[in-house]
Amino acid sequence: MITQEYLIEHRKLKRELLDEIKRLNYINLDKASIASPQVTGMPRGSSTGDPTANDAIKASDQEAYVYSLQAKVDSCEHVIENYVRRLSDEKYKQVIRLRYLSALDWDDVLIQMYGDKHNFDLKQESYKRRMYGVHRKAVDEILTLIEESL
Repeated sequence: MITQEYLIEHRKLKRELLDEIKRLNYINLDKASIASPQVTGMPRGSSTGDPTANDAIKASDQEAYVYSLQAKVDSCEHVIENYVRRLSDEKYKQVIRLRYLSALDWDDVLIQMYGDKHNFDLKQESYKRRMYGVHRKAVDEILTLIEESL
C-alpha cells in the first residue's frame, strides 16, 4: 500500500540508485584507465593479488548491487505510477512524478513546475507555497484512491 512514507522511502531508494550508478561508472572508468609502470630500478616485491582481477570483482559486485536496487525502484515506480495516472489534475501528476519518480529536490521541482512563468523571480515564494499545496492535495488524493480501492 502506498503512503507518504512509501513515497519518501522510494525517493531515498531512487537517490541511492543514482549515486550507486555514478559509483559504478567511476569504478568502470578507473578500471579502464591504464596504469603506467613505475621504473625505479628497485626489485619488485611479491604482489598479494592481481589488481585487474580485483577491479573486475569490485565492478561486478557493484553492478549486481545496482541491478538489485534497480529492481526495487522499478517495482515501487510501477505501484506509484498506477496511482499517479488516476490523479484528477495534471499538476498533481507533475509534482508527484518530479519529486518521487525523478527524485528531484524541492527547488528543482519548483523550477520545473513554475520556472517558465514570466514573474517567477518576483513571486518565487508564492509559487513555492503553491507547489507545496499542490503536493499536499496530490498525496491526499492518492490516499483517497487507496481507501476507495480497499
